[in-house]
Amino acid sequence: MRAMTERRRRLTKTGDGPLVLFFRCSYPCRNCLLRSASTLPKKFIETHLAFSRLPNQPKHYVQDLMIQKSDQTAEMLRSEHTHLYICGLKAMEDGVMNALQQICARHELD
Repeated sequence: MRAMTERRRRLTKTGDGPLVLFFRCSYPCRNCLLRSASTLPKKFIETHLAFSRLPNQPKHYVQDLMIQKSDQTAEMLRSEHTHLYICGLKAMEDGVMNALQQICARHELD
C-alpha cells in the first residue's frame, strides 16, 4: 500500500481523482501503518479508521466503514477510473465482499 500510494503521489497531478483509505488497526498505536498515510496532504488521501479492539466499544472493521460511507463508495464504484485495492487477511474477504454487495444493491450498481 505504501509503494502504491507513493507512486501515485509522484505520478499524478492534483485533481486526478480521490484516493481513499479504509484502514483497520486493533487499537490506536504509534506503529500503525496509518502513521505514514497521515503525513500525506489531506487533499491527496482521505483516511477512514476502524479500531477493532477498543475497550468497552463494539468491534469496528473495514467493511463497517465502507458501509458507513456507502454513498461515497458507490460514487467511486460508478467511475470506470476507480481502482479498488484490498489488502488484508483472507478472513476479511467475506466481510468486504458482503459490504460491496450491500453497497451495490443499495445504489443499484452491477
